[in-house]
Amino acid sequence: MSKKSDRPNVVKAKAEANHLHSLLTPRLPDISLGEVLNIYARMNGSKDWNALSAKLDGEHAPPGRPTIVMEVGEGAPSLMPVAPPEIMTANDMASFLSELTLDIKCKRHIGNRDPDDYMTWFYIDITIPDEENEDNYLLIGRAKAAFINIESARADGEDILDIFDAHSQQMEGLFHNLYDFDSYKNHQVEFTAPIADVTDLPFGVSFLYIDNISLDQGFQGMEIEKVVLVAIIEELANDGGLVVIDSGETVTLSDPGGKEEYLKYWNTLGFEKLADDNYMFFVLNYVMPSTKQVINNIAARVNNKAATIKQTSLSQGMEIRGRSKKGSKVIPFRRR
Repeated sequence: MSKKSDRPNVVKAKAEANHLHSLLTPRLPDISLGEVLNIYARMNGSKDWNALSAKLDGEHAPPGRPTIVMEVGEGAPSLMPVAPPEIMTANDMASFLSELTLDIKCKRHIGNRDPDDYMTWFYIDITIPDEENEDNYLLIGRAKAAFINIESARADGEDILDIFDAHSQQMEGLFHNLYDFDSYKNHQVEFTAPIADVTDLPFGVSFLYIDNISLDQGFQGMEIEKVVLVAIIEELANDGGLVVIDSGETVTLSDPGGKEEYLKYWNTLGFEKLADDNYMFFVLNYVMPSTKQVINNIAARVNNKAATIKQTSLSQGMEIRGRSKKGSKVIPFRRR
């Protein structure tokens, strides 16, 4: 049995993209596999390879588990229709944020691995309890992260750039933001100046990359992304390592006002920008607020005229209910 038999659609698509790459390289010797993966994805109706592979994984989802194929960004489908805003108190907000649950699944290949298999991708459902049925959760958003095992790759003799390039053009771009390319060409890889200026971490350290956090629009504007991001870090990151995020894809701002607003949003947790303003990093040797501290900080900023929650169903007063109106796309998850 193939080691990738759990993802047959993705394996087939990647094989076809590799064949396309082999046909193009004689005429375009500088074209990377990541670029070809994205070209192949667009030929098949997706915006990039990440979106296509997620779609193909969804088509082969195991029976009995609900699956939503959702592309991040403008045009992403709403999981829940927007209801008129209701005011929440600080205590209500803290109670609501404390009930958030992350349902995390991942795929990791063992044994002989391709370069991009040194990235373990985590697909995360963001849910709240369904008070109508204690066995269910209601899906309010999704996130995606990867643990990039640089240490194992180096021990196996893998080229660091190949790990990123074999996955996608986007991840190749992340490589160039993290590592100084001149030093890489001289086989003495070093971090780029923003990281090297603030830490003496060796370039070979593994790290956690948080690619996106996407909430249903009824739950945007509440700083839920901060709680989710810190919870992901607490669950998946190595102590003393590095965390990298795409600042523009991990939060949806009602009035973004350019890149600076995204940078300011995540700077409140201690993230600093890389060479490309979209990417930010945090060194885990420093102290990051815990999820409880983040929740308390958010609740402290709430007053009677701010921090509104848009849901299709609210119980009497400020108690949050999990009931959805007819036609709602809220997806119940059965507790495993």
